[in-house]
Amino acid sequence: NAAEAETMDPQTASYISQISENLLQTIAEMDEATAEESETGLLKQGEDGLASGLTSWIGVMKDTGAFVSVLSSDTELGEDDQYVCVIQAQFEKRNVEFKAFYTMDPQSQNLNPVSLTFSPEYTVGENMAKAGMNTLLGMGTVFLVLIFISLIISSFKKVNEIEANVKAKKAGAEAPAAAPAPVQTAAPA
Repeated sequence: NAAEAETMDPQTASYISQISENLLQTIAEMDEATAEESETGLLKQGEDGLASGLTSWIGVMKDTGAFVSVLSSDTELGEDDQYVCVIQAQFEKRNVEFKAFYTMDPQSQNLNPVSLTFSPEYTVGENMAKAGMNTLLGMGTVFLVLIFISLIISSFKKVNEIEANVKAKKAGAEAPAAAPAPVQTAAPA
């Protein structure tokens, strides 16, 4: 990748970085309702790349706060002739890494966004808290399922008792009607 990045035209890299920075600022200024509305419209138009950026933004907007500034921007030529722009941006609550992947239309020379992602940078403490919650939820789910299974197994005893009672009632109801009359035997003289 380093060799490919060196051969990339600096003007193209600067152009893509500027477009990405403008795109980042435009998306970051949207509130949740506007972003959801725009996302729906873009999906209907088949603009999946831009829609993915709005989906990503909606998922992290509460963790980031308002956009403050761009800290750094770097564009490289990635795999499959995709341009990759990585922007480090400062928001009120935390820094965010914004990645934009583009392809160039050979005929019109237009950039087509393939994917846009926002990745907030969480502290070690925040990551540990999330990991702890995931562990507790996972263990809690396992224990609830085990309790449910043990209740089902313990109910088998009741099912057997009910089945035995039903069989006994059927046998009791059929016994008098089906019982043969006693045979009289002559007593020996």
